[in-house]
Amino acid sequence: MNIRRERFKRLYPKRLEKAIWSIRSIGKLSEKSNYIFEEDEVLKMISKLVSELKVTIAKFDITKETSSPGINDEINDQLKNEIKSLENEFNKRNELVLLELENIKRNLRI
Repeated sequence: MNIRRERFKRLYPKRLEKAIWSIRSIGKLSEKSNYIFEEDEVLKMISKLVSELKVTIAKFDITKETSSPGINDEINDQLKNEIKSLENEFNKRNELVLLELENIKRNLRI
């Protein structure tokens, strides 16, 4: 077997496990009994995670010709839907934060 293929097969499970562990660790920061955080901090963090995930997905450049028929489309659709869902949630929360900031600004002028 090709050395580069063997290296990939050896490394990706460890790196994937480490990435999942790190994301779960970040998720533990949501424990309000242990941490105090601002919503805008969380939104920035999620935005960075989604952005990095998009970059990583793009780097693999998986084309329809090289993957099994139908599987690539299904995976791409799932990823696109999940990313759009996260972006929509981010945008909704971001809009709420902006509205709240506007309200605070108005109140300070009084």
